[in-house]
Amino acid sequence: MSDAAGATTEPGDGGDAIWTDWAPAGGWLGYAEEAALWNALCEGLSEAGGQWHCMNFSRDLTVWECCADGSAILIGYRGDRIAELQTQGSGGAARHLLAIAARFGLTARTPGAEAG
Repeated sequence: MSDAAGATTEPGDGGDAIWTDWAPAGGWLGYAEEAALWNALCEGLSEAGGQWHCMNFSRDLTVWECCADGSAILIGYRGDRIAELQTQGSGGAARHLLAIAARFGLTARTPGAEAG
């Protein structure tokens, strides 16, 4: 289920796992600022100091979990390019992404609404 801001709740989760899709206006396919976005996104994401925990589920999916509150940033890849970017919750993960979203033209989107 999703709302107008692009937030979704997984079925059966009682509303605790709200995910928000983020994407540039034209979609990820051909997004010219991807390298700069990647650098900005990764700045401050590190397992050093115990602030973040990185989980690589496959070469196509990485999740950074904020140890302070359990919120997460999901990064999906198609080859070596970002194909999906989501945040879960309103804690550290959302704050980390919101700090750079406007600079790179990222807006909340309804999941599945873009093809690229």
